[in-house]
Amino acid sequence: MQLHKSTPSTRLSGGRVRGVRPAARPLKVQNAIPLKVMISGAPAAGKGTQCEKIVDRYNLIHISVGDILREEVKNGTAAGTKAKDFMDKGML
Repeated sequence: MQLHKSTPSTRLSGGRVRGVRPAARPLKVQNAIPLKVMISGAPAAGKGTQCEKIVDRYNLIHISVGDILREEVKNGTAAGTKAKDFMDKGML
């Protein structure tokens, strides 16, 4: 499978192309507990960037609690009102 046009000099053994990684294949594990990954860190630490890479690489689903809470606050739901109280106090 060729991922892009390249010159013969960029080819590696096994037909791989230097600097290009093929898309991840889903893991084939029987009777396994589903993989769960949690990423935490300070604001603007790159959590979203890393999550995008992990989702693409391992075919996982990304759930952002922060995005969910901000949406609830925006919509004025009961959960959003409660979350906003915590957010305003710096407790979340």
